[in-house]
Amino acid sequence: SNLNPANQYWAQVNTSAGGNDILVTNLNLSEPGLAVSAGNAVRYLGINGIGDRLCLGPDQTSGAVYLSMLLKLEKIDNLTGITTNAAAAGILAGFNNTAGTQTGPPSVIGTRLLARRVGTAPACTYNLGVEKNDDTVAYRQWDTNNFTTNAVVFVVGSYQFVSGNNADISRLWVNPATNSFGAATPPLTPLAVTNGNNLSPYPLRSFVLNQRANNPDIAVLDELSIGQSWAEVTPPPPPIATTLIGDRKLGNGAFQFTYTNSSGPTGSVYASTNLANWTVVGTATQFSPGWYQFTDPAATNYPRRFYQLRSP
Repeated sequence: SNLNPANQYWAQVNTSAGGNDILVTNLNLSEPGLAVSAGNAVRYLGINGIGDRLCLGPDQTSGAVYLSMLLKLEKIDNLTGITTNAAAAGILAGFNNTAGTQTGPPSVIGTRLLARRVGTAPACTYNLGVEKNDDTVAYRQWDTNNFTTNAVVFVVGSYQFVSGNNADISRLWVNPATNSFGAATPPLTPLAVTNGNNLSPYPLRSFVLNQRANNPDIAVLDELSIGQSWAEVTPPPPPIATTLIGDRKLGNGAFQFTYTNSSGPTGSVYASTNLANWTVVGTATQFSPGWYQFTDPAATNYPRRFYQLRSP
């Protein structure tokens, strides 16, 4: 097992299957508007192989638990087709009610991240979907976007505990709007599953990565986040650390300013005449490591203009 600073650890599941492990790979995926990826990713290298379970620590029996990840499916020939009675659709990941190692595959998985093929391999695309903890095809909700192989997709899921018989809710957001990242409340989602079995028996104890029949042949997963709020699993980049070095009016009337930025992101320059309505006017040019300059030739059209630097 591999212990992290929060005392959460990875353990293998479906160990009796043998075959390929889920392997750590020196790769980073990225999504505009999110904090910059760090560390490594993992790659699924086969079908019906050994899976992995992240044991989360304190049992969850109330409220909501969120997950997010960057996902890239590199080969999808093995996925169940859209026209098939997809009772065995590919279950890539989800929440589980057990901790530790397991010889067989986990049978209880809540907020199941599903994938299905659209078209005939190899010239095909795929959809992502969600179900609660139930194989009933009619209960599944599918995103309508058709993704090509090697596209990077940002997915957010949640499992919400609700009192009542099988009243819990599983939700999935596929490429949510960047202006929702870090927000106190999640955006509305069309993919919400109320029908089907709850994650039972409680509690929610872990997150599972699967290698099963009908899964993608090869997939990469990066930047897995698990928390108890939308904001925790959709972290925006930190503010750009900048220092204004100088500004001046050029001979042709254009306005130019120079700043330093050691944090990396270039950012976008916005302009306003009233500090209320802002318009993007371009990006600064890095002319030396950590030194940036922006020139606004349109400044000649305004008696005054304010500037703002934003990331992203």
